[in-house]
Amino acid sequence: TGNKITIDKSEIVKRKLMKNQYWKISLEDLSKGKLGIAGDEYGDTIPKLLEKKFFKPAAVSLIIASLIMVKNKNAFLAKEYLDQVLKTHSKHKLDFVKLPEIKILRELLVALEKKDDEKIKLCFNILIEKLVLFESEIDLLKTFAPKQKEIEQKVVTLSREELAKRNKFNMQLDQEFGIIQKKMPDIRREKKDRLKKRILMKNRIYTDAIKHLEERAFIEAGSEYLKLSYTLSKRKNFEISSLMVLLHGLALLKANEPLKKIRINIKSYLTSLGLNKKLLKDTYPIRCIEFILKVNSHKVEKYLPTITEILEILPFFEEEKMLIDDLLKEK
Repeated sequence: TGNKITIDKSEIVKRKLMKNQYWKISLEDLSKGKLGIAGDEYGDTIPKLLEKKFFKPAAVSLIIASLIMVKNKNAFLAKEYLDQVLKTHSKHKLDFVKLPEIKILRELLVALEKKDDEKIKLCFNILIEKLVLFESEIDLLKTFAPKQKEIEQKVVTLSREELAKRNKFNMQLDQEFGIIQKKMPDIRREKKDRLKKRILMKNRIYTDAIKHLEERAFIEAGSEYLKLSYTLSKRKNFEISSLMVLLHGLALLKANEPLKKIRINIKSYLTSLGLNKKLLKDTYPIRCIEFILKVNSHKVEKYLPTITEILEILPFFEEEKMLIDDLLKEK
């Protein structure tokens, strides 16, 4: 099938010329790790491209949107999405639905579901070689490629106990991410009002922390945020107090401090709250930092691109946003 995918210079030129009109924003979001948003944007371009009879570019949009769905959800749901799109646009059966790159996509989704590393590698090599892709799209495809180290590790058979332990951890992490996702709409909706409240207090309580951030003194900034978390919790301002704990953790991550140190500080903070510990442990910022620490410590790659998404909806000052930028690259 791969040999049947045709590519010529006109296709390369055409997609580059179409970039700003169809994919500019989605490529920006993809490069920033905003996978959910980028996936929707790629999906939205498909009917527009088909209407103009741009069948191969539409196929690329479908491939990227489907792979983003694998990242954010799973291969089974991505297959359902693929079937739904193809059914919706079945009138383009010969020009779009039966394109060889669409067939490769289907084979790839089946291989991802079955964890067939050889087939996965073959399909991705074909797509990268044969499709007209932009840099961030190629980067996305490369994240799926089985690493040589991982292939070698499969030779070592996990004991039944170790396998059960790993599966249990992955299941718990999935559940934790599910809880975070459920909280996201409320956090997104409240962001504007909470940011206004923080701005009113900016010059009164955040001066030192912001100054340290501007100087890129992340350990010192982290210490200031931790102090503020205790101060605000004594005033019963638990909403912002938990945000300070998150900022503390992000600052220490930025400084490449040990994860154990961050965990100890969070545990001490929660313990100091007494009866309010359970309430604070369930807040969105605390759930986020604990989730990030687990993802980092266990190198759970499928969640790395989603971290920017769960953090950017919080009421951060402009100066604090540097704690999110390139956070994952440095780890």
